[in-house]
Amino acid sequence: METDLKATKEEDKKEKLKTARRILLKLNDEEKELVDHALKECARCWNDIVDIANEYYKETGRWIYKYDLQKLLKHKYDIQYNSCCALTIKYNTARLIASKMKKQGFSKIKYPYKYKEYMTLPLKKDCIRKAKDGNLKLSLGGHKYLLLNFFIDNIKTAEIKRTYSDKYYFYYTKEYEYENCDNNLTQKAGIDIGYNNCIALCHENGNALIIDNKPAKSIKKRRNKSRFYLSNAIKKCTYGSKKYKKLLAASENIQIYSHNFLTDFYHKAVNQMIKYCIDNGIGELVIGDLKNISDKSKKKEKICNKICRIWVSQMEYGRIMKYIEYKSKEYGIKVSKVAEYYTSLQCPRCKVLNKPDGSKYKCNYCGLMAHRDCVGAFNNLNKKYKVEYHGFDINFIAIK
Repeated sequence: METDLKATKEEDKKEKLKTARRILLKLNDEEKELVDHALKECARCWNDIVDIANEYYKETGRWIYKYDLQKLLKHKYDIQYNSCCALTIKYNTARLIASKMKKQGFSKIKYPYKYKEYMTLPLKKDCIRKAKDGNLKLSLGGHKYLLLNFFIDNIKTAEIKRTYSDKYYFYYTKEYEYENCDNNLTQKAGIDIGYNNCIALCHENGNALIIDNKPAKSIKKRRNKSRFYLSNAIKKCTYGSKKYKKLLAASENIQIYSHNFLTDFYHKAVNQMIKYCIDNGIGELVIGDLKNISDKSKKKEKICNKICRIWVSQMEYGRIMKYIEYKSKEYGIKVSKVAEYYTSLQCPRCKVLNKPDGSKYKCNYCGLMAHRDCVGAFNNLNKKYKVEYHGFDINFIAIK
């Protein structure tokens, strides 16, 4: 018995990793009508939540508790009561975030006030079941069920969402335990995140990996130019006209397309890096910490020219860092940060500071010639672990 209790306690202590995924649903006409009815009921519930909360605030001068809201909404809608509770929690969290931002000085922030025609349908764990044929069976309320043609284990929460293009997506989250670092992953490597090359990795034995950032740069340039011309055209239109709405929709579509493209690109780039780490036995990554680097590119604290400030402001450090942290954790690779000062300037051989010329680095003291990003990645690794310089063997990768 004691051994069983110890085993259960050890299992509880294990960290769990939460992931979110989405699946495009291919529904027929009957299923679309069923889902649309549930989404409209969710929208009606949300609109009532907004009205009740605002009326209560006008009468009493304080906000209603979410538990009192849940009691008022019980047995009024043709959806699961758990979905109504989830909508009240969503409203409460949005209101608390708005109040915190108002206290911080953001006066233009508003409390949730918009009415919805279609609202995302939240599904708790009780609403997600397994059908007799082995596929997923979703309870939408009122003895109505949606049968899907796939099955996923250990779903914690789920949502059904309808987009503006009349597409239906099934979002779900699940938790799973990640394995500890493998005994074979004992090597160390440094990483330098940049604008021209999104990821530069340098192994302690001199092998290097550089992932090109040209597709992301081109899509950002296209996005910035097109949105600049569209914003100027929108300013000339009358508010609410057909042309105004058309131009605004075009600007939003460009933003959505670029966001999806960049998300896909950086996921592929980090996946390539993780694959390289596993193949070469790398178990720890040392990354230069660039947090709040864009603060010094403001108007009052200009420390570089206009082009460099644009590069710094559009560098996706936070996104790439987030992807590296959770993907490496999934495979048992450790991630540590070091202060990134003079890493691209210091010579890895003689430790003399030299200014690089573009992507080329040349030491005026010892004559070393190397790639600038490889020098930065090696110096990041050298800040935590004293590593001898053996030269660089670079492997370039272009993500398509």
